[in-house]
Amino acid sequence: MQQFVIVLLVLGVVLPTQAADTQPKPSNDVLGFDATKVRPADPKKGDPIARLFYDYIYVSDLEAASSKLTDDEARRLTGKIFGELRQRYMDRHKITATPEEIQQFVAAMNRLSPADDHASEARKKDDQLGFKAIGEQFVKGWKLDRMLYKKYGGTVIFQQGNPFEPVGAYRKFLEEMEKAKVFEIYDPDNRQKFWHYFVRKHPFQVPAKDINFDTPWWMQKK
Repeated sequence: MQQFVIVLLVLGVVLPTQAADTQPKPSNDVLGFDATKVRPADPKKGDPIARLFYDYIYVSDLEAASSKLTDDEARRLTGKIFGELRQRYMDRHKITATPEEIQQFVAAMNRLSPADDHASEARKKDDQLGFKAIGEQFVKGWKLDRMLYKKYGGTVIFQQGNPFEPVGAYRKFLEEMEKAKVFEIYDPDNRQKFWHYFVRKHPFQVPAKDINFDTPWWMQKK
């Protein structure tokens, strides 16, 4: 089966260190979160590595060897936090993908990945189902990126699975979420690894004149 390889590297970011604070200050409503309702961590589970919304994240949740995360373990932490925040934001703003939009994505993938003439009908059908399966997530992901970029702006980079990744907008979004105490990472070293990807200087930056969030990248001619 032909596969469309999705590469999404989400590592971490370097900001000033932040001490653990298990008693967040009150904040305005952010993604339905109320910082005043956060309860202390369960001491029976040990010291938490982080907190996301009202839930604490422990070593076992990341399948980590210790509370000092390796780069790979920190990437899992980033995926857990950023992935949930993305989903909450899409839910909050009712970001959806219509059948027509998904079909447009499928048609684009067929153009980018021509079918093997020697492939069986079953394999070709399997390919189409695969494109449809990822189509919804790609459409919703692009709409989210468009919304974040229009709100925050910033650096946009080329990635294999996303030619217009608004990493600068991701950073601003995450900074806003952290400031509102939506998430916290307690160890300074773990926090630095989390933030590294979002604050480092990226190669393959898209020139401002070429940034286009008016049309999904898979429907653009370039």
